Amino acid sequence: MKKELINLNELAFGEFGDTQSTIIKDQAPDLSSVQRRSILKDTERVSIALPTGELQKDVLRFMQTIGLDLSAREPRRYIIPVGNMPIDFVLIRASSIPTCVTDERSNAVAGITGSDILWESGLDRGSGQEIPIYNLNPNAKQSSLYIGVTDRFTGFIRREKNRDPEISDISGQTIATKYVAVTKDFTRERSIENTTVYPIPGTDEAVQYIFPDYNAILGIISSGNTVKANYIQPLEIFYKVVVRLIEATDKMTLGQSNILNDLRDRIAVALQSTRMIQ
Repeated sequence: MKKELINLNELAFGEFGDTQSTIIKDQAPDLSSVQRRSILKDTERVSIALPTGELQKDVLRFMQTIGLDLSAREPRRYIIPVGNMPIDFVLIRASSIPTCVTDERSNAVAGITGSDILWESGLDRGSGQEIPIYNLNPNAKQSSLYIGVTDRFTGFIRREKNRDPEISDISGQTIATKYVAVTKDFTRERSIENTTVYPIPGTDEAVQYIFPDYNAILGIISSGNTVKANYIQPLEIFYKVVVRLIEATDKMTLGQSNILNDLRDRIAVALQSTRMIQ
């Protein structure tokens, strides 16, 4: 059966057609250069914090898929104006996005980041609206949080207890992680006691080579290649990370709120369409 191309802009009006034979078409509205310049000069624009790195590429690809015009983007600039909506994406570190959005001094009234970052920052991990980048882009790598132990500790448990390590074996150990708050929640929920948390900004799998007595790691995994290369034994992959749009409604003007409503509608339509097609 030949699949029918559909424009996501039309889906807002419920024109799904035959969802069994439908695929999504990347398409931004065809605006003239005069119209595009007029939108870019709009005095009331919405600044949305966007994470740098691999997630940035996936999010921008998704935004283009739902019809946003990003053709005005300039290399090495940390601001990406949307040509057909009064929105500016501002690139910052993913871990800084919750603070930038909630800080009343910030111009950013919304932000896009991983739910792991929201959890670690103290916000509800289900805050805001999910952005279904993994539904629309099968090449995007979805990450998960995991708890694991080093190869040295695995060998110790096998020698001493004649079995593979278990979650309960982490009790009394030092856990290296960049997710301090998540680790405390995880150990409390699993009744893992007397642990010490060693905060590290990143590359937590490398801590074992510097501190050989730090036997446990709580980190993030996607392909698993880094974990395997460093002989980490995952004990549990316990949380799948999703991308979410969060907002600071108390900082918004009515106009900004309407702009974000439009963006949320586009995201919701994309999510609904992928669920119907699947």
